[in-house]
Amino acid sequence: MRDVQLRHPDIVGTWRVNGVNWRIEPGDFWAVGGLQWSGKTNLLLAAAGVNSRIRGSLSLFGREFASLDEEERTRERLRIGLVFGGDGRLLANLSIAENIALPLRYLQGEDSETMGLRVTQLMEALDLVSVAAEPAGSVSLNHRRRAALARAVVLEPEALLFDQPFEGLDPRQRRWWRDLIRDLHAGSSPLLAAAATLVLATEDLRPWVSRANRFALLGEGTFQVVGDRDAMKACDLSLARELHLQDSARD
Repeated sequence: MRDVQLRHPDIVGTWRVNGVNWRIEPGDFWAVGGLQWSGKTNLLLAAAGVNSRIRGSLSLFGREFASLDEEERTRERLRIGLVFGGDGRLLANLSIAENIALPLRYLQGEDSETMGLRVTQLMEALDLVSVAAEPAGSVSLNHRRRAALARAVVLEPEALLFDQPFEGLDPRQRRWWRDLIRDLHAGSSPLLAAAATLVLATEDLRPWVSRANRFALLGEGTFQVVGDRDAMKACDLSLARELHLQDSARD
């Protein structure tokens, strides 16, 4: 992203994020810290080529996004998986299995046998088999969030963008997600055949200072790249303190 300015697509007014200059390299693990309503979700959507920009340019995998036709844009977007926070943005009236299969059904036209094998593999790995036939709107937040992850990885993306992965989860589930995200980056997760480049947006940097390798802060309409782990630990910006960085050594 080069000199990108963003606005919130659902808020009328002066909400802006200005001057985003951000390069994500293969193998990176970014933690982007920002308080509520700072624009974290919109930043991830724009980085994936989903939301539009007021100004500035975006390249995906070395290709200028504006120069691509719609088919090429779709192809590049499919190399990125988005794991939404909250309820995972699942379709409440579809079953868990149907939600996971949606990208295969609509974007690749997979035959039912191949599609069923991949969906079953993911549900087994994520302990979702017992709720596979349940409507997504009727299962627990934990199950919805895991199904959202399965949907994001079903096409074997090269990069994964996580929006508030710990939101609303209890300590046991947070530990499960923390270990899973570590394994996805290391290439040791059964969900993906290869290591993934990761970006996560969070209101609390403490669990990630010892795990991510690149850091940025988002607040008051600005995006600031901090740098590597040592730079993040040494950061004395007020926003870093608000995100509890001073307690990271104990987490």
